[in-house]
Amino acid sequence: MFESFFNELGFGGGVNRVYNHLVQCKGSSARQIAENLNIPRTSIYDHLKILIQSGLVVEQIRDGKKVFSIDEPKKIEHLISDKITRLQNEKDKVKELILKIPKDVDSFEPKIRFFSGKEGIKQVLNDILWYRNIEMQALFPISEMIDMLGKEYFEEHNRKRIKRAIHIKAIWPKERSVKFKDQPALGSGPLFLREIRVAPKQMVWDMGYWNYADKVAVVSSRKEGFGFIINSRDFSQLLKAQFDLIWSMSKEIKPKQKDVEDFLKTL
Repeated sequence: MFESFFNELGFGGGVNRVYNHLVQCKGSSARQIAENLNIPRTSIYDHLKILIQSGLVVEQIRDGKKVFSIDEPKKIEHLISDKITRLQNEKDKVKELILKIPKDVDSFEPKIRFFSGKEGIKQVLNDILWYRNIEMQALFPISEMIDMLGKEYFEEHNRKRIKRAIHIKAIWPKERSVKFKDQPALGSGPLFLREIRVAPKQMVWDMGYWNYADKVAVVSSRKEGFGFIINSRDFSQLLKAQFDLIWSMSKEIKPKQKDVEDFLKTL
């Protein structure tokens, strides 16, 4: 029931199992817990110690025996709030430390990183989401990408991109474009933080790239199934010049009002 919560706190699965058992039985001895969960009693005491120290479980004496039961359930919310506060404090400290790093210090990030397979390609595209308030250019066969990674992935990626105020100018090859009514999250206009143009009919490609923050993320077709990220200002500027030329030759497309309304439902 609370598995993800305990995992986030770093407690592990055994703590989750003990807590869920106590939720269901409304109080139990260590021996009863061990027998019901088939866990050694020594481990049960370790799990109970964590739960007691966290304020989630209380120890009581009933008929001369130790009995364990859950404390006020709302304490789970308090633990989450405390962790969020601690993380925010650490985030602020890290920001201050980053500002103290000399700007001329060389970065250790590899100039080229390769990824393979569907999950690897998702890693390539997810790198974009580490940034905020940037502009990028994308030249890619959208229908090919959706077939490879799935509609749901692009919808979620799009939501995160908009939340991070990442503006995008995209060019699709005409033969690899999609209809907005079928893909409402991929619309064009201020609401989407996206401008879309369709390249001239004679331009067709199966690979794609995303140019952002002096990086270029390149993704192959489904058939070849790989991607890579190049961290190079020179290469980024080269593709920017190419993109601007194709952009000037391409035709702008926009969704209908109904498509926009459908998009709003996905947010």
